[in-house]
Amino acid sequence: MEEWLMVSIVDLERLVGPPSQPPIRVDWPAFEAALGLQLPSDYKDVFDVYRTLEFGQFVGVFHPGSDAEENRHDTVATLSPLKYMIDEMGGLEDVAAVDGEEERVRFAVYPEPGGLLLWGSTWNGDLCLWHTIGEDPNLWPTVITDSIVFWEYPKGMTEFLVGVMDQTIRCPIFPDDFPSSHRVRQIAD
Repeated sequence: MEEWLMVSIVDLERLVGPPSQPPIRVDWPAFEAALGLQLPSDYKDVFDVYRTLEFGQFVGVFHPGSDAEENRHDTVATLSPLKYMIDEMGGLEDVAAVDGEEERVRFAVYPEPGGLLLWGSTWNGDLCLWHTIGEDPNLWPTVITDSIVFWEYPKGMTEFLVGVMDQTIRCPIFPDDFPSSHRVRQIAD
């Protein structure tokens, strides 16, 4: 495992604490075969230890469950409105674009190659995604969107979550007062 990844996992474990219940076993090879994608190591490491997690009473990172086909179906269904919005609006607007300079990006959406793939969501309905570009899933950037604008962070899920909870990263799509709580709650599935 890469050293930077281990540091992120250790930092995440520091925020979350020890697991409050045994993890649900995931058959990762079957899960990845059903998705047609290899998943980032940090994601698999998190759910080898924990179940569903809620960060700052706002961001949910959901355990993938034990049924790979059901998860794939649910993922496609959840992303369907995002795909519709991207198609209808000609892309998502970059929240970092300079005032008056609207820049739309037409992302592909999973299951399309290089598409956005869901790893979490917020209570406001924002989606937390990987941009599945490149051969190495450990290098996929994080994309946060409210289905109109997007913000991209160049690192993966764990580094993003640790950063927003430690307040070293500020996601402009999230509310100004996030995280209002530094608590990470473990949720029974």
